[in-house]
Amino acid sequence: MIHNQLVIVVTRLAVVAWLATAAGTSARAAEPPGGLVLHYNFDQPDVGGLVVDRSGQNHNGHASDARFITPGKKGGGYALASGDSIIRVAGSPTASVKQATFAVWFKTSRSDATCRRILDGRAGQGYALEIGGGDQGQESRGRLAFSIGGGKPCLSDLAVTDGAWHHGAVTFDGENLRMYVDGQPQRQVTPCRIEIAALVSDLAIGMSSPDSPSQSKVLGFDGVIDELMIFHRALSAEEIRAVVAAIDPSALKPRFTKQQVTARLRQLKLLFDEGLLTEDFYARKVAECEAAR
Repeated sequence: MIHNQLVIVVTRLAVVAWLATAAGTSARAAEPPGGLVLHYNFDQPDVGGLVVDRSGQNHNGHASDARFITPGKKGGGYALASGDSIIRVAGSPTASVKQATFAVWFKTSRSDATCRRILDGRAGQGYALEIGGGDQGQESRGRLAFSIGGGKPCLSDLAVTDGAWHHGAVTFDGENLRMYVDGQPQRQVTPCRIEIAALVSDLAIGMSSPDSPSQSKVLGFDGVIDELMIFHRALSAEEIRAVVAAIDPSALKPRFTKQQVTARLRQLKLLFDEGLLTEDFYARKVAECEAAR
């Protein structure tokens, strides 16, 4: 009897320790991963068109016909139309990447036959992040797409043009492209064994770069963007989730089944009733479980 009670106590204390560790992980998620090359949080309106880079690399941009709005996803954001709205970033060797992660919050309801460019550094073997275009039924239409050097694009699993905020991220490790939407890895992994060209021309945010090889059937992005980041390395899946959670933990889709969530709620209630959890901690964890249903 004593042995069984001891096992129960140890098990429950282990659960408490796990919950505390999970809470610590969430707190640490607010810390940005290393390797930032460029970061626009868009929390302050531009002055004279200047958009300040928060990465510390001084890759400031210049907004033209792009409109600062509040709220964005967090703080401010920039609304871009499909005309001449653009944020330009001067080409620089320090903004060039060999391996990379590109990440951005965005929302749009525009889905048509035209590709809508979000990020364009496509001179030579550059890169492009866009909302795919095409006729109805074409697989890329309305889906997030990323390509290097005009090669085969890596696509999101589903369309992202529902007018809601989404987080898109693409990693390139020198061999493969991997895409994440709202922190979740997408099914397609695209082999890509080419080198990203040095960024010697302007990087364009919100439309195609003038130096892109072909402008046919490509127009500017029509929507809102926020928290744009470029890293000089391929982030891990956990790091991608941390980037998302730092802005909106609720955007992360549940990783547990309904049965697992129900069991976790029962365990939390038991621990709370026995005085092993504070009321604030219990309420917070219950809210997290409810969000994961």
